[in-house]
Amino acid sequence: MKKKRAIKNFIILGILLAICFVFSFVSFRIPTTVDNFAGFVNGIYKGIDFNGGLTATYTIEYNDNFKGDMEAAVEKASDRVKSLLSTEFTEYKVEKIGEDKIRITIPKLTETTTISTNYLVNYITFTTTEVTDAENFEPTLTGAQIKDAAFYTANGAFGALIEFTDEGKEALRDMAESIQSSTSASTLYIYQNKDYSATLLRVSVDYASLDQIANSGQLFISDKTILPTRDAAEAFADKIASGMLNVDMSTEDSVMAIEPMYGECAVVFAMFMVVALILGGILYFIVKYRHLAIAPIMSFLSFVAMSVILLPIFSKVQMSIAGMYGLVIAIAVTLFGHVVYLEKSREEFASGNKLLASFKRAYPRSVIFNVDLHAVLFIVSILTTLVSFGALKTISAVVALLLVPSALSTMLIHRGMVKWYLDYNPTKYKKFKFEKGVTEDEKE
Repeated sequence: MKKKRAIKNFIILGILLAICFVFSFVSFRIPTTVDNFAGFVNGIYKGIDFNGGLTATYTIEYNDNFKGDMEAAVEKASDRVKSLLSTEFTEYKVEKIGEDKIRITIPKLTETTTISTNYLVNYITFTTTEVTDAENFEPTLTGAQIKDAAFYTANGAFGALIEFTDEGKEALRDMAESIQSSTSASTLYIYQNKDYSATLLRVSVDYASLDQIANSGQLFISDKTILPTRDAAEAFADKIASGMLNVDMSTEDSVMAIEPMYGECAVVFAMFMVVALILGGILYFIVKYRHLAIAPIMSFLSFVAMSVILLPIFSKVQMSIAGMYGLVIAIAVTLFGHVVYLEKSREEFASGNKLLASFKRAYPRSVIFNVDLHAVLFIVSILTTLVSFGALKTISAVVALLLVPSALSTMLIHRGMVKWYLDYNPTKYKKFKFEKGVTEDEKE
């Protein structure tokens, strides 16, 4: 009974894996919709190496409130842009060009990808009058009078909490007094660039509300129409926080598309190398463990299937040449994790334990090893992703993401596959090249 059930389980799993791999490459139109399913592999977000990108050059300026020279302004703007880009991309470039310019390059993830103004640093100005004459307008409340700005949620509404300095509170009181005689609600305009041509947000205020803000020194901005989602509110808060630098970025050139560093042949070659590595691991299992190889092979292919499904979900992880290195590391860790369990089982059997008992005794030992291995690599990968840039960030992000299916495969799925196989073959250990050991009693 167990033997038939084991065979049935392997067949069902094999069919499911086959379906997954078919859907990895097949594309089709989704019925009753206008959307197309491109296949899991085609859905993986590609970096500049494989899919090209977008680039633009920006001129840096700073106002009287900035403490430092142009070099400091460029450095602070670059650091801020890197911090903002790192929330969306693992692969990007921010380069200093000349004395007062920086060039931003990002991967083109989709047809609608652009270098959003959310990634840029601009002046922030608050005023209760609409600016019509930018040259003669003298702002009284700017990013220089902001102490802090961060995402905040209250009563289920997403928004940004802005905290003002003492100087900012005084400016708010002046604004409140300027609208005190008004019988209708006024508007608080928030501009996001040096020429006041772009309104970041408009907030309806009156004397009482503006005076209260001046007294508390805090302004919570939330609007379900303008800031309907957490992402929109976080982007708005980041924009206000960027305005605290008192630096402005502007460009006279349009965003330009750049071609992939490597052509379509490089993508095909990279895929071929990954497939070769996978097949190499499968061949190793067959040579090393013969009939038992079906267990690690099915478990390892489950890891591959989960990885193929997982990668297209996370747009922030882009596959490039550096990403391929991360993929190779994850595959190697997974293969090694499978081998550890089988080799510890071999050791237990060679020491004189019975076959089923050998696998049972070896499992906790292998789990301890794999937990240590995956935990250390995961922590290192996460920390590296957070603090690094460029290729190292991409490698560590891919490794951190794929360690999740790797852990599931090596510590849970593999154990189940081995149990199925032992239900099918509980005694014939020579079929998987194990050598029976002799116990102390047998020696006597």
